Amino acid sequence: MSYDRGDVIEISFNIPGEGMKHHPAIIISNEEVYNIDGIYICVMVTHSDMSSYFAFDLEAEMFVNPNNMPEGKAKAHLIAYVEDRHVIKNAYTKRCKMKKIYVDRLVGFIASTALSEDEI
Repeated sequence: MSYDRGDVIEISFNIPGEGMKHHPAIIISNEEVYNIDGIYICVMVTHSDMSSYFAFDLEAEMFVNPNNMPEGKAKAHLIAYVEDRHVIKNAYTKRCKMKKIYVDRLVGFIASTALSEDEI
């Protein structure tokens, strides 16, 4: 496994109405997902204010090295699975990691907003 849960990577996301665009993403899956299927499950980070209901604010204290943290918000409804070969090597690669407690909170936020049947 090249990357770990909480690592910030950059990948291409297929944005509705815009096509493929590079964005930072936070790995939210555990090691077993990678060991069994060879993929990471990631959530996109963006500056966009669209769909603010799904926005998880990112703050410096959430990261091991806040100098390299991505700016913007994690978007709970913009999730992708990624293979190693699709990770874009750049400034984020192996330089930024979200702390475990905040990855857990992010996953909980995703479950309650994007995956729940409760009405918005």
